[in-house]
Amino acid sequence: MKYFRLLFLLFFVLLFSGLYGQDQTQTEAKNDSLSFLPKGTKIFSIHENKIVCFLPQNMEIQGILCRGHANDWQTVFFKNGKLELAWLAEDQEIQGYPCKKASFWTELFGKSAAVHFHENGKLKRFKLAKKMTIQGHRFKKGSVVRLDTEGKLVLK
Repeated sequence: MKYFRLLFLLFFVLLFSGLYGQDQTQTEAKNDSLSFLPKGTKIFSIHENKIVCFLPQNMEIQGILCRGHANDWQTVFFKNGKLELAWLAEDQEIQGYPCKKASFWTELFGKSAAVHFHENGKLKRFKLAKKMTIQGHRFKKGSVVRLDTEGKLVLK
């Protein structure tokens, strides 16, 4: 576990310094089929169903304030234009759930605050910004919650 955290720290240091993910294949979003991407967005990679990119600054996407700032926080979209992965710039309520903002320290020392969505736009995974009872189950602040495509709680 100690080595995993050290590797994770190294990854973030490289990411924040701009040394990782800065190759010549990065392009700004100009293609018409990617017109839903905000101006200045840098595309890192395009997969079969997803587009991995970096927002130029914190910005609201589909009503959600996402972290940006060049290569600091990646954002992932489904090819249909809906968010798949977002890192929140502040605690915010999404679809009735209090979601925790992302920070370097929560990613390094705590459970990830990444917010994931299903392709239909429903929340898939998030970290609670405050305690909450969800579908009869009590969760503490900081708990990671998973929901299925219909919004039903997934318990493991």
